[in-house]
Amino acid sequence: MKIWLSGIYEFFLRYKNIWAEVWKIRKELDHPNRKKDESEFLPAHLELIETPVSKKPRLIAYLIMLFLVVAIVLASVSKVEIVATAPGKLTFSGRSKEIKPIENAIVQEIFVKDGQFVEKGQLLVSLTALGSEADIKKTIASLSLEKLENYRYQTLLTAIENESLPVIDLSKTEFNDSSEEDRLRIKHLIEEQYTTWQKQKTQKTLAYKRKDAEKQTTSAYVRKYEGATRIEQEKLKDFKALYQQKSLSKHELLSQENKAIEAQNELAVYRSKLNELENDLLNVKEELELITQFFKSDVLEKLKQHIENERQLRLELEKNNQRRQASMIRAPVSGTVQQLKIHTIGGVVTTAETLMIIVPEDDVLEATALVQNKDIGFVAAGQEVIIKVETFPYTRYGYLTGRIKHISPDAIEQPNVGLVFNATIAIDRKNLTSPDGRNIDLSSGMTITAEIKTGERSVMSYLLSPLEESVT
Repeated sequence: MKIWLSGIYEFFLRYKNIWAEVWKIRKELDHPNRKKDESEFLPAHLELIETPVSKKPRLIAYLIMLFLVVAIVLASVSKVEIVATAPGKLTFSGRSKEIKPIENAIVQEIFVKDGQFVEKGQLLVSLTALGSEADIKKTIASLSLEKLENYRYQTLLTAIENESLPVIDLSKTEFNDSSEEDRLRIKHLIEEQYTTWQKQKTQKTLAYKRKDAEKQTTSAYVRKYEGATRIEQEKLKDFKALYQQKSLSKHELLSQENKAIEAQNELAVYRSKLNELENDLLNVKEELELITQFFKSDVLEKLKQHIENERQLRLELEKNNQRRQASMIRAPVSGTVQQLKIHTIGGVVTTAETLMIIVPEDDVLEATALVQNKDIGFVAAGQEVIIKVETFPYTRYGYLTGRIKHISPDAIEQPNVGLVFNATIAIDRKNLTSPDGRNIDLSSGMTITAEIKTGERSVMSYLLSPLEESVT
């Protein structure tokens, strides 16, 4: 082992000594410094050996290396924006009002034009709901009849309670909608019903009086036979005493007993008849009271029914009037008419069809963009957005700026695109500047491309991203 180490040491020591000797005579080994013209007269191989190498290639190499170093440093330090591109359109905020009819109707008159400014409450269009006028006329006619019927039964009820003739006055203003024929008919019905009730009462009153007269006569007979019975009983008592004294024959006693029995029988008959007449009187009196009660109950029932009918008809009339008012469409807010879709008088519009849109004068222009699924994870409210309007090339007209205002929590299905998320963008201004300096107002419905700034990355990471993807 020592031999090996000694050999290695001697090997390096030898080369060290040689290098030291050569270093001492290094200047003597260099070629003499010759001028360029002197080198040109040397033999070709000596000229190539002794001519110094040009510094330009080395300088170019140094410059290339410096450029690479600077490029790498700048690529590592410099940042570029990460942008998510989303198509969309310009819209007004939710304060824009869609004007729609509440039911199928015919266009009667149009009072506005597209682009016209209207005040709140201004008439926009007049419609005629199908069948509304006929319904109103029918309801008014039915209501006028119900008013007459109510008056009829109220008058009868007052006459019953006061037990007086009904006072009929159909000249009140509330009956102006009723025809003369209907008013005469109601008047005759009131008089007829009241007369019928009075006749029934009169008949029962006469029947009561007849029964009462019979009762008085029967009472007289009862009193008569009560007296006769007492007398006959006294006679019978005396006859029995005489018969016991043998002063009277048995035949005369039996004859007196027969008279006493006949008197008692007659008294019993008339008493029974008197009880029957008293019951009849009670029945007739009750029937007399029931006639009034039944008549009053019937009047109250009919009055209640017609009051309810009148209430229902008033509600129906109010609903029909509301339909008529709803067919006169007015501006809900002050603003500008846009997207007017009706132009033909007599045309038919359907329920929930948008006739026009009123854009309030203080409405705000916004943008809505459809963010793809692959980008939604990096998009958040508050991020900066550059909006390029397709109608006006941004290289000439510039672009709009804004920020993400809201992102829908759920995805929506779009044909040929798939599931996307709706993002609302607040725009800093609502006009562009033309090359000649004019301001161009933007309107709802213009298509746009939204470039959403989702973050930043270095240029180096951008350049190396394909390599990273291939490695991973």
